[in-house]
Amino acid sequence: MLRSSLRVKVSAVGVAGVLSLLGASTAQAATITLGSPLTNALSSTTITFSATVRQTRLPGATLVAPFNGQIRSWKVINASGGWTLQVLHPSGGGFVSTASTHGETLGPGIVTFTARVAIRAGDSIGLASDSASSALGNSDATPGAALDAYIPPLTDNAAPRTSSTSDTLELGFNATVVSNCIVPKVKGKTVKKATKKLRAAGCKGKVQKKGGKRVTKQKPPAGTEVPPGTPVNLTLGP
Repeated sequence: MLRSSLRVKVSAVGVAGVLSLLGASTAQAATITLGSPLTNALSSTTITFSATVRQTRLPGATLVAPFNGQIRSWKVINASGGWTLQVLHPSGGGFVSTASTHGETLGPGIVTFTARVAIRAGDSIGLASDSASSALGNSDATPGAALDAYIPPLTDNAAPRTSSTSDTLELGFNATVVSNCIVPKVKGKTVKKATKKLRAAGCKGKVQKKGGKRVTKQKPPAGTEVPPGTPVNLTLGP
C-alpha cells in the first residue's frame, strides 16, 4: 500500500520556468508526453484511499504542459479498479480539475486509452481513483520522485483545493499531448503547398470551392488557434 507515513503538505508546482517559454507560438505541430515514461519497474500497489494523485517531481520527465493542446491518449501500468485522468489547472494556490476522461478495461502491463481532452499551457495531469481498493503501478525507488494527493478526489470545475498528503513515489501513468494548430497564412499558395503548410502546423486543408489553382480565401483566418486536426476551409480561385 502507499506508505502510512504520508506527510501533510500544501500543494505547489514550479511552473514559472515553463511559463516563461510560452510567449511565442510555433508554426509546427508538437507532441509531448506528460508523466512517467513507464520504463522503470512499477509494481501494482493498492492506493488505500480514494484520491486524485499528481506527480510533482520526476527527474527527466515533463510534468507541466508547455503549450495549449489536446490530450490524444493516456496510459497506466499495472492498474486495477477504476481510474480517471484529470486535467489539473493551478488556481488560488491549489488545483482545480478542468476536464477528465475515464479509463475502461484495465489489466496488467501498460494499457492505453484514447482521448480528446483540452489542456492549457501550465496545466498538469492527475489520476483519480474510484475507490480505496484501486491499484496503480508505482515505485519508491526512483530518486527525486514526489507526488501530491487530494482526498477525496478533485471533481471537475469545483473550487480549487490544496493537497492533503505527499510522498516520494513515481506514479505509473502518463498522457500524450498534441499542440493546438496556429493556422498559418496560406492565401495565394497552391493547394499542394497550402496543404503541406497546414499539415505541418497541425491543421488539415479542406477544399470548399474550386475555381482555380491557388487559395483565395481561408477559414479560419491566419493566426487563429484551433484544436489539432481542425480542418481549414480553402476557396480556390485564379
